[in-house]
Amino acid sequence: MTKIEWADKTINPIVGCSKVSRACDLCYAADVAFNIEHVLTKDGNAKPRANYEGVSRKDKDGRPNWTSRVNYDPAVLQRLSPGQAPKRFFVNSMSDFFHPKVKLEWLQEIFAQFARCPQHTFLVLTKRPENALKLADKLDWGANIWMGCTVEDANDEVIKRVDHLRFIPAARRFISAEPLTADVASKLDLTGIDWVITGGETAPKNAPNSIKAQVRPMDPAHVLALRDLCARAKVKFFFKQWGVFAENGVRRGRAKHGEGLGGKVYHQWPESAEKSADDLYAVAWSESAEGGVKLRLVTPNWLGHGTSNKSYDGREISAWMADNGVKNRLGNARKGMAFLEPNEAFFFKMRFA
Repeated sequence: MTKIEWADKTINPIVGCSKVSRACDLCYAADVAFNIEHVLTKDGNAKPRANYEGVSRKDKDGRPNWTSRVNYDPAVLQRLSPGQAPKRFFVNSMSDFFHPKVKLEWLQEIFAQFARCPQHTFLVLTKRPENALKLADKLDWGANIWMGCTVEDANDEVIKRVDHLRFIPAARRFISAEPLTADVASKLDLTGIDWVITGGETAPKNAPNSIKAQVRPMDPAHVLALRDLCARAKVKFFFKQWGVFAENGVRRGRAKHGEGLGGKVYHQWPESAEKSADDLYAVAWSESAEGGVKLRLVTPNWLGHGTSNKSYDGREISAWMADNGVKNRLGNARKGMAFLEPNEAFFFKMRFA
């Protein structure tokens, strides 16, 4: 089992990472890895684990950190079986699934194992969705794979992650706004997103008190704004926890805060992809070097997807969008992006792709 509220279990065929943004400042995973690799083995309370070898260190300030080494252990995947009861698995909670040192063949082996266990739901989270998008067409995105990215801040580089996420052909796309350190809702576009998880910042257990003192409180106004944005966009909202600081700003242990937001618990989930009739298709087009328009229709694999290099005038596509009441998000005849319901996507593909 796991203490992560939105998953039943974790599975870590890949271990190791490197920090990439503000959300990594007080990384719980680096702390856990350090504990497994150095503390427990030193005390004789645990045997060394080969897949944790060399992945963690302690910085000069006493903060647990990654070494940037990434280890893959395919034997971990043998814990998955088609005969098991259905579970939600958070995959690679001790790494970033799309870290630059993660090899494509590792990902393909992992995805193949996911396909063998269709009863499970596998939740993949990354802070590097641009890497995921580059590899997306080389992976088999089954109906039981949900893809998410972390959006902890409102700066443009972090918000841009969502634009990469939209084009990844996963059954469900989600955002983890944890630790929520800014007014993310003010900049967030939830088009094509199915689920938002949020929570406050916590402190690494093995960090010195000087590091623990750097934990930032989560502004209740930012959480409520995110909840309200989800309600308007009809996106499921999951409030995980307050972190070190309670809703009233009092600093105390996370476990004492409860899971309530304004007196109410928000543990909402998207529907299973197999049961949903309203999957969205992402369509992108851009002017090609030959003067025509390059189309990309992105859907989960079981519905078919591909790229067309036929020569079309972008204005033709914009006219079709206007006739069918579909909004071009980029507002440019030569370059655009839209999300279509299944019947719209069928006729779009018949006409253009």
